[in-house]
Amino acid sequence: MKSPYYISVVAMLLLVSCSVGPKYQRSALQVQPIYLSLEKAAGTASAAKATKDWWHCFEDAILNGLVSEAQKQNITIEIAAERIKTARSYQTAVAAFRVPTVNVGAGFTAYQLSEKEPLLGPAFTMANPISGGTGLLNREGSSFLVGATVAWEPDLFGRIEKRANAAGIRGEQAEIFREGTVIVMTSEVIYNYLQLRGAQNRIDIMDSNIEKQQKTLELVKTNYESGLASELDLSRAQALLATMESSMPQLETAEKTHIFRLAILLSKAPQEMLVRLSEHRELPVMRGIIPVGLPSDLLQRRADIRIAEREMAATNAELAAAIADRYPQLILTSGLGAQAEHIGDLLTSGSDIYGLGIGVKWNVFDGGLREAMKNIAESNFRSAALRYEQTVQNALGEVEVLLVNYGNSQRFAKSIKTADKHSDTALAKAITLYEAGLIDQIDLLDAQRQKNSVSDLEVVSRLQTVNAVVSLYKALGGNWEEKVETSHGKVPDVNDFEKNGLFLN
Repeated sequence: MKSPYYISVVAMLLLVSCSVGPKYQRSALQVQPIYLSLEKAAGTASAAKATKDWWHCFEDAILNGLVSEAQKQNITIEIAAERIKTARSYQTAVAAFRVPTVNVGAGFTAYQLSEKEPLLGPAFTMANPISGGTGLLNREGSSFLVGATVAWEPDLFGRIEKRANAAGIRGEQAEIFREGTVIVMTSEVIYNYLQLRGAQNRIDIMDSNIEKQQKTLELVKTNYESGLASELDLSRAQALLATMESSMPQLETAEKTHIFRLAILLSKAPQEMLVRLSEHRELPVMRGIIPVGLPSDLLQRRADIRIAEREMAATNAELAAAIADRYPQLILTSGLGAQAEHIGDLLTSGSDIYGLGIGVKWNVFDGGLREAMKNIAESNFRSAALRYEQTVQNALGEVEVLLVNYGNSQRFAKSIKTADKHSDTALAKAITLYEAGLIDQIDLLDAQRQKNSVSDLEVVSRLQTVNAVVSLYKALGGNWEEKVETSHGKVPDVNDFEKNGLFLN
C-alpha cells in the first residue's frame, strides 16, 4: 500500500517549509526630547500621562452629559464600530484558508440505460461469462452514498499566513480609526458647546450695552430738548444704538447654529436641544494643568500616527505574501465514505470507499506578473514608511503651533481683561462729566463705544482660550473614552528601515 509513502512525503515537505519575505521589526523613531514652545504656554506640564475625561476641567455638568451621550449614540462612531466588525470578519475569512476544508454529504442516484444504444445494447443481451446469466450490465440501477472530503493547502512558504496577518492589522487600524473618531466627535461636541455659551454671553453683554445705550440716548434727547445738545449729538447716539442692535441677529444665528450642530452630533431632534440649551449660562473656564507630555508620547497617543505605523506593518505583510506567491503550492485532498445499492448495506463490510490526492502547483512563467506584484507591494511599503514619517512630523509641528496659540490666547485674554476694567472706569467718569456738562456728546459716545467693543472682546478672548485648549488636547491625542493612556512603547524608526533589512533591493 502506498499511503505510508504519501504521508512520509507530505511530512517531509511540512518539515522543510519556511516563511519567506521581510520580517517587520519595530524600532524607536528619534524625535526631539521636549516641545520647543512649552514654556510659552502657561498652565502646561511635561506629564507622561494623558488624563481621561479631560473636559471635566471645565467643571460643567451639562457639557459632561453631552459628551457622554455623544460617545454612546453618535452615528459616525457607530459606523466606525461596524467597520471594526467588517475587518474582523475579513480577517477570519482569510485565516480560514490555513486550515483544512471538510465537506460531508449524502446522496441517492438511480439510472436507466438504453438498449438501443449501439455500444451498450449488446451488453444487456450477451450472456455474462461469470454468472452465466443474461447480460453483462444491468439496464437499471441505484445506489446510496455517504462520505466526507477534505482539502488542504499547507502554507509552506507563509503565503496565507502573511495575508492573514495583513488582514489582522487592518482590523487593528479599524479599531484605532474608531478611537480617532471618538476624539474628533468629542472635540466637536466640546467646541460647539463652548461656542454656544460664548454666543449666549455675547448676547447678554449686547443686551446690557443696548439697555445702557438706550439710557444714554434718553439723556441726549433730554439735553437736546433743553438746548444743551445739538441735533448732531442726537444723531450720533441714535446711530450707535442702531449699530449695536444690528449685531443681535448675527449673535442669535450663531447661538441657534451651535445648538442644531449639537443636535446632529447627539442624534437628537433640534427642538429637544433647543429646550435643553436655550437657557443662557456662563462660558466655562478651564481649571488645572494640561498634561502635554513628551513629543515621543505622540507616537502612541495620536490615532493618525498609529494608523500610519500599522499601515507599514500591513504593507510589509502584503509584500511577504507577494514574494511567497512565487513559490510552489502543495494541495492535499482526501475522501472517505460508503456506497451501496441498498441503504441498509452502507455500514456493511465492502461498502467503504476512499481516495487520496497530492498535487503541486508552481507557476514558472506568467509574463512577469508576480514580479510586478512584488514590486508594487515593495513600493507600497516604502510609501507607507514615508507617510508615517510625514505624519509624525506634521503632528509635532501641529502641537508646537497650538502651544504658541494657547500661550498667546492667554496673554490676549489677560490684556483684554485689564482693558475691560479700565473701560468701565472710563465710561463711568464720562457719564458723570457729561451729566455735569464738563464734556461733550462726542467724548461720551467714544467712551460708550470703547466699552462695548472691549466687553465683547473679553468674551471673544475667553473663547479663543478655551478653543485653544480643545485644539491642543485634540492634537495631543490619547484615548478620550476608556482609560488613562501611558505612552512608553516603541514604534518603527523610518531611518532604521534599511539597516534592519526592511527595504528590499
